[in-house]
Amino acid sequence: LICMEEGWWDRAVTPAKRMVELEPDDLSYMSLGQVYGGKGMFTDSIESFKKALELNPNNIGAHEFLGAAYVETGQIEKAKEEYEKLKKLDWLAAARLLNSIKSGKVDNK
Repeated sequence: LICMEEGWWDRAVTPAKRMVELEPDDLSYMSLGQVYGGKGMFTDSIESFKKALELNPNNIGAHEFLGAAYVETGQIEKAKEEYEKLKKLDWLAAARLLNSIKSGKVDNK
């Protein structure tokens, strides 16, 4: 988590992968997806978020981050699909994703 907070994405890969090995749950896969996204590895990021959602279809963060990864890769229709799912779960997260979809970029704040 410290590596992620500091933006040390290269340092975060190994611990994130290890976390998935030790505890292959939705939160571990979501963290790995965030690390991949931080490194600009959006294909891997998308796959990690999809795995998190297979394990927990109601994981709000995984839906939001997956939608954001789709925006980053220009897959706006898929991002909109995640928005539709997300607005049933959390209106604030859905609003953030919708802003990214409309602007075509992700606010990483």
